[in-house]
Amino acid sequence: KIKDMSRIGLITLVLIIIIVGTIGVWHKLPIRPQLNVANAQSLQTEITNSRNNAIVQAAQKVSPAVVSITVTQVRIVTTTPFYFYDPFFDQFFSDFFPKRQFREQIKGLGSGVIISQDGYLLTNGHVVENASKIKVTLPNGRQFDAKIIDIDHSQDIALLKIDGSNLPNANLGNSDDLMIGEWAIALGNPY
Repeated sequence: KIKDMSRIGLITLVLIIIIVGTIGVWHKLPIRPQLNVANAQSLQTEITNSRNNAIVQAAQKVSPAVVSITVTQVRIVTTTPFYFYDPFFDQFFSDFFPKRQFREQIKGLGSGVIISQDGYLLTNGHVVENASKIKVTLPNGRQFDAKIIDIDHSQDIALLKIDGSNLPNANLGNSDDLMIGEWAIALGNPY
């Protein structure tokens, strides 16, 4: 009987320790907040603010200055009266069936960025090369005719000018300030 009493006492002691320990741990656990409208809105605001990083801010800052460029180019097209071109065949029959040449208008699209409030903008040289008409469309829908100021063929860059004032513009940075491994973003507006 004494052994049974000591066993019951030991088991009771162990159970009391387990219960007290569980209650102590349970009281230290953080209480889960009730999810209500105010908490949900606060959580949504926190998530939105965390997504507003440097890349998003740069895109928001520069986007108003990124333009769409529509180009009309005229190119000379040469055709033969046959469905194929063969130099051997051509040397015998070119006098009887001469090639035809005609001008064809071709439309092209590209992007550019306004770099000054008075309407200077940069784009790729191949976009505007040999253009007979250049139309620049801002993100807000305003359209301007543009003229080519200069093209640097070795860098494939062109400087254009549109007649406008107080235009949104992007500030050019200094590439010497870049670090290897930094993020880069490309913005375009081809439509």
